[in-house]
Amino acid sequence: MQEKYIVSVDMGGTKILASVLNSKRGIIARQKKPTNITSGTKIYVKDIAEIIRKVVAASKLKKENIAAVCLGVPGSVNPVTGIIGHAPNLGIRNYKMKSELEKLIPYPVLLENDVNLGALGVKSYGVGKKSVNMLAVFVGTGIGGGIIINGKIYRGFNFVAGEIGHMLVQKNGPKCGCGKKGCFEALASRTAIVNNIIYDVKKLKKK
Repeated sequence: MQEKYIVSVDMGGTKILASVLNSKRGIIARQKKPTNITSGTKIYVKDIAEIIRKVVAASKLKKENIAAVCLGVPGSVNPVTGIIGHAPNLGIRNYKMKSELEKLIPYPVLLENDVNLGALGVKSYGVGKKSVNMLAVFVGTGIGGGIIINGKIYRGFNFVAGEIGHMLVQKNGPKCGCGKKGCFEALASRTAIVNNIIYDVKKLKKK
């Protein structure tokens, strides 16, 4: 029986990161590519397909060794239909990611919210091992929360449970990638912090 592997793809707002791994050998190959969302969703999906082909080639595995591709999506996603509801930092809305990507690669595609996957990792392998219920918060291009209840991912109605980055915390605050103003991630994400530092440095230079 052939050993099976998963290709994991982190659809980050800054970069696309792909890895080939399994539970026995861990990560055996990695590839990354800057995120390009300015050219549109179709080009972005082609970029994902390209990095998947590259990371599989780098792993030196055969097609038959790849069980599936799993995408970590920075936004709301229906894991049953494979449709991304809204990924603000990627400019994607109501997109059939699973079916479109499967046209470009010879592997089945699975989708899940990226922070839900992170929370599941913390629950399975990290400090949350002994926790039945937990909230994991991840800060990056945006801010996301993954909720575990009774040991399972809690997605909520419309698959948006845990999207704490889009809670309103400052009325008429900075504009967020989702289009609203004053969201948590518009004030406290890594992107927001870097932008604030750049702004303050420019102000100091003018003095």
